[in-house]
Amino acid sequence: MLRKFGTILPTFIRTGSIYHFFINCRKLASYFKKSLKIQLKARSERQTQFLKLTELKLKDKIKIKFIAYKVSQWKLSQLIDEFKKMDRFEVEILVYPDKSLNTWSADYEYAKSYFKNKYRGTVPIYTLETENREDIADIVFFTKPIDDGRSGTISNYPNSLKCYIPYSAYCDNNPQLQYNKIFHSKLWRHYVPTKYHYNYGLRYGARKDNLKKTGLITHCALTNPSRSDIIKSNSLWARAKNRKKVIWAPHHTIKESTIHTNHSTFMLYCDYFLSLASSLEEQIFIIFKPHPNLRHELNKVWGTERTNKYFDIWNGLANGYVYEGPYVPLFHGSDCMIHDSVSFMAEYLLMHKPVGYLQKKTKTRRNFINSFGEKCLEFHTLLENEDQIRQFIFDENNSQFDTHYSAFVQELSGGGSNVEKTIVNDILDRL
Repeated sequence: MLRKFGTILPTFIRTGSIYHFFINCRKLASYFKKSLKIQLKARSERQTQFLKLTELKLKDKIKIKFIAYKVSQWKLSQLIDEFKKMDRFEVEILVYPDKSLNTWSADYEYAKSYFKNKYRGTVPIYTLETENREDIADIVFFTKPIDDGRSGTISNYPNSLKCYIPYSAYCDNNPQLQYNKIFHSKLWRHYVPTKYHYNYGLRYGARKDNLKKTGLITHCALTNPSRSDIIKSNSLWARAKNRKKVIWAPHHTIKESTIHTNHSTFMLYCDYFLSLASSLEEQIFIIFKPHPNLRHELNKVWGTERTNKYFDIWNGLANGYVYEGPYVPLFHGSDCMIHDSVSFMAEYLLMHKPVGYLQKKTKTRRNFINSFGEKCLEFHTLLENEDQIRQFIFDENNSQFDTHYSAFVQELSGGGSNVEKTIVNDILDRL
């Protein structure tokens, strides 16, 4: 709060504007009001969670519910497997639609089918149509900070212990949204991947007592793939044969932004990557892996017809196609990746494969990337034009691996520990 006040007085001294002074005072008052509301909610949640924890320590069976949104953002299969190994836990999944996207209906239907097939006969799968609202879980895991009051969101579990594993290792500079919402004040355990994120949480967070550093939740899946992921990977890249296997993964932030959060380069290179695939048909195989929200944003800018046509062109290529499913098997079979995403910055580094980051300008990038993201980019090749993209694909000496890289990967992996077991043991220690 003092930091906020420290920005107001210098502004008044510099401009001498009473108008701007009062405008900033109103903003400060609003900030104080919001902060007080969050802190009061955090205090109330601590009391509720203490009582619930006391109750659970006496229970023989503890029910755990996982809220699943989009298949392409799902990363908790191995965590579910760890809980299933223990008789004390009963695990279930609620498939919940993210209705903020205009593609939500198709996403929801695909997710229901995916989870029912994946966990057939082993884990109960519920949907909005089948969930028993009177059968509330003891512990609920969330992967997105959604709190809009609907049935699959955090407000609907007032008597459950809430856990949060962000689906992304945040590389963008947006700490208030990532650590200081009412959502975060309701959490019993907030699992963060690295010391960077732990420190962000301490500095900006609604609560400090619920933070736990674990390593990337995808560490085990990426470094020790399951048999099913290997089979899936072989299937995804089967048509590539001896060609170089390239992932192109553009972000969804295509709209103009005065604060440069529109870091997607899709509009700059959407035609180029198609041209590259066509001109190098015998040499490369490109899988176009769009951010889960990119189609939604393109529908608004291009319209549905043009968006679908673009995706159809990719699916008609002899040496490439669109893939919108889980990315772990996709990563395994690839030779390199080119992207402008913040969530893939850290995870692909675990693959020990070349990775290129498409940026518009260094100055604008530094306006929205946090210190963790900048650290990740030290092990990327930065790309700013078509010639650099082509050179990166065929450069056999573009490895960024050294002793500093190894040390950073250790940080990403939680020191080499099993991240899923770390989370399970953390919960057991409190029960």
